[in-house]
Amino acid sequence: MHSTSWVETRLATSVIDGAVVRLCAPDFGKYPGTVSGCEATHQVGLWTSDTYRPRGEFRYGRCTSFAPMQTVAYVPAGVSWTANIHDCVRVRPSLYCDFDPAFFRDVTGLEGDDSPQFLEACLSVSTPAMLQALWLLHDEVRNPGFAHAVSVDALCRVVLVEVGRHFRRGGANPHASSDSRMTPAQLTRVREFVDGAEGRHVTIADLGQLCGISPSHFRRLFKATTGTTISQYIESARLGRARAMLADQSIPLKQIAYQLGFSSPSAFSHAFKREAGITPLSYRRQAGV
Repeated sequence: MHSTSWVETRLATSVIDGAVVRLCAPDFGKYPGTVSGCEATHQVGLWTSDTYRPRGEFRYGRCTSFAPMQTVAYVPAGVSWTANIHDCVRVRPSLYCDFDPAFFRDVTGLEGDDSPQFLEACLSVSTPAMLQALWLLHDEVRNPGFAHAVSVDALCRVVLVEVGRHFRRGGANPHASSDSRMTPAQLTRVREFVDGAEGRHVTIADLGQLCGISPSHFRRLFKATTGTTISQYIESARLGRARAMLADQSIPLKQIAYQLGFSSPSAFSHAFKREAGITPLSYRRQAGV
């Protein structure tokens, strides 16, 4: 197995002793075929490009099965992990939030362990609120503004609150009844489908069929499991991808709108401004700073 070396390109300022936010990239720009490690801190990471990121599978500790790599990942402290990289393309930077175990426990109320049940629940923790907080942290790291440290601290706590809510919603029970909640495997399939959708609108019928349940039942299960509606999740995921694509100055706005499944560039611009508070063009100009 090979390890990979990372270079910190930016470091956020924080007054929390137990939290560090880093924007990093592999020093050689790409991954080897297999990587492994064991972190001293709890880590929540965000790949800032859905196009230029590793594709493959990973697993934690004593788990025997691998899960597909996702845009957002949570790695618990003190647990070994292994990843097999299938597509060793050059990658864009990744945002890492490192949380000291004591601070993590104080905010989430979780101790964490190496049981297969807990580790399987760690495979899919992303929520719309967490994704938005991570992107706001990314923006704050790239362009520190007024009350930078206060903003970083608040967003770090939002990320941890969402981790804690994930497990309290039944995330630590991968065998939860399909009559009441979705399983982590179903959530993983949904998130992969939404993240991979290109040039078309994602429908509830598509997702229900993917999970083997009716559209109406899917709506209820998704809301009961994640605490948000599927429509809110799809919108947040699309706009998260939009931020990453807008950072690439070579991609025309019209192409971004098409790839994200918007009916027109104006529909994309309206949705982005409603969520981010600025137009895609203004965001692109800021990202290029």
